[in-house]
Amino acid sequence: MTDEQKKQYERQNAFNSKNYDKISVLVPKGKRDEYREHSEKMGFQSLSAFFVALADRDILRVKSQQ
Repeated sequence: MTDEQKKQYERQNAFNSKNYDKISVLVPKGKRDEYREHSEKMGFQSLSAFFVALADRDILRVKSQQ
């Protein structure tokens, strides 16, 4: 890794630390690939974006029922 690549990596990590919370999810073996394939078919750019969209949708659903 070059010095410039290291600096870029550090900048990206600093940005992510400032702007995002990290959540770790454990899933049964083989499910990650299934989820990833499905998220790609649904047009999501990442598995994280897929999970966030599902969680947000469920939150809205529950709130609308209250």
